[in-house]
Amino acid sequence: MDSLIETLSHPLPGFEGQIPLSFFFMLPIFWIAVVALNKLMFEPVLATVERRKAASTGASQGAATLQVEADTLARDYAARVKNATDEAMTMREKLIGQARSECEQKLLQARTEAERNLDNSRNTIRNEAETTRVELRNEIERIATEMARKVIGGAA
Repeated sequence: MDSLIETLSHPLPGFEGQIPLSFFFMLPIFWIAVVALNKLMFEPVLATVERRKAASTGASQGAATLQVEADTLARDYAARVKNATDEAMTMREKLIGQARSECEQKLLQARTEAERNLDNSRNTIRNEAETTRVELRNEIERIATEMARKVIGGAA
């Protein structure tokens, strides 16, 4: 380490503390080269890097925005599907209720008509039975009278 310090503390050979004249010519050339390289190379490269960075950031933000919109649309769609399903189930239950009500009404009408027909048939049978009894009584009386005449008439 000491040898390094000694080497650095000695002036360059041949200069002995004086700045060479060529240094003054090289300094403006160096600064012209720095400015030229900055304008021709560094600024365009940095501008390109910034544009790419902005484009990728913009694309990322655009993708995030599209993702949010897609999520919103998916939720809206799911809500609409649920509403449509609920409406369909409500309509189905309503139609089933109406069909049951109509079925019960028709069944009640059919039972009522069947009872009425049964009552009419019973009345008809009862009336015909009564008519037949009356006719049979009359026939029995007629036959009994005729037999009595024959018996009385055959004995006399």
